[in-house]
Amino acid sequence: MMVGNTIRLSLERHHEEMEVLNLIGATQAFIRRPFLYRGMLYGTFGGMIALLVTYCVVHALTSPTEQLLSLYQGIFTLENLTFYDTVAFLVASILLGWLGAVFAFVQQRRALNEY
Repeated sequence: MMVGNTIRLSLERHHEEMEVLNLIGATQAFIRRPFLYRGMLYGTFGGMIALLVTYCVVHALTSPTEQLLSLYQGIFTLENLTFYDTVAFLVASILLGWLGAVFAFVQQRRALNEY
């Protein structure tokens, strides 16, 4: 949702450029490409920030969790994400950023074509 709104604002800011590109015969794919790259970049940064927060929270809660479990003789450990989980998470965030950019671009182009 955040990526879509950010891309939508970017589309509004570059509206005149897109109109000029349409007038000189640029294809929709050519006009859309920079916004898709930007959506993927936003998804990557968002995923990295989410992973950083996750790792920090797990690190901060490991000691208190172990202390609490020692009082109740429980067997439980907090673990960080594995390498493959981390890669899958980043790929998913990149794809979600790309999809948000696609939906924002299509919605914005429909709204502009109505006028």
